[in-house]
Amino acid sequence: MFVHQARLIVNAHQAALSYFPQGDVKRALHAVSLSQKYADYRTCGLIPTEEEVWGTVFSDKPSYCLTHEQLLVHSKLKHFSSRKDARSLEHPPLRGWLAVPILSRSQQFLGVLQASDREQDKFSDTCLLYTSPSPRDQRGSRMPSSG
Repeated sequence: MFVHQARLIVNAHQAALSYFPQGDVKRALHAVSLSQKYADYRTCGLIPTEEEVWGTVFSDKPSYCLTHEQLLVHSKLKHFSSRKDARSLEHPPLRGWLAVPILSRSQQFLGVLQASDREQDKFSDTCLLYTSPSPRDQRGSRMPSSG
């Protein structure tokens, strides 16, 4: 339900939330929300790997806001387009990409929230407004403080 609400908030056709227990990609848990535009992809079981564009979020922990054009030339996307799941289903195409790492208070990587294919306009740096630490949060949280 959370990933569906996140997709609606950013007005995107695709959203995914991935949780990596103790940073272990092989034990990842995923939740996906796709609009009717991508209904044919709802059963795709393709899981992100560190070798692809997601790998930079895993290792470096930055937030990303990339246009479709930037994704097309990203060096780690070349492996992505040929991958299929165990049933030979492809991942839906990424048309712009917003990716925000989910970090613990100690900055350990816990997961990533992603969105792609915005319904109107492109993703912009404004979409990343709430992904950097608040000056009021002395513990380094990635979300703004509520007080």
